[in-house]
Amino acid sequence: MKTVLVVDDDQTSRRLVGFQMERHGFAVEFATNGMEAVSKSRDREFSLIIIDVYMPEMDGIDAVMAIRAYDASKQRVRVPIVSTSSDDEVRSRMLEAGADVFFVKPSLFEMLDKFLSYC
Repeated sequence: MKTVLVVDDDQTSRRLVGFQMERHGFAVEFATNGMEAVSKSRDREFSLIIIDVYMPEMDGIDAVMAIRAYDASKQRVRVPIVSTSSDDEVRSRMLEAGADVFFVKPSLFEMLDKFLSYC
């Protein structure tokens, strides 16, 4: 079964994204900050990572850079990373860090419904 890592310090956002992913047949794991996401991504390979930008302890930008660096050092397949935020101004920073796609949170939920219907 394909597993998605949902990383967000906001419990409501984690639940909404997790519910949508499960509805489309994905197993879901959760992390509440960037450090936890980096740790989990080192322990196993995910089919997709959906990560928020602003979180305590380690933000999404630093987490994405750490995940990309670790995967490259281990020559692992590049996992798709979708970045989310309520702030469109951080888009270029997150994409430069290695995220593949960036969505402002409200549009993320619409995108997931459309995208996952094809999976």
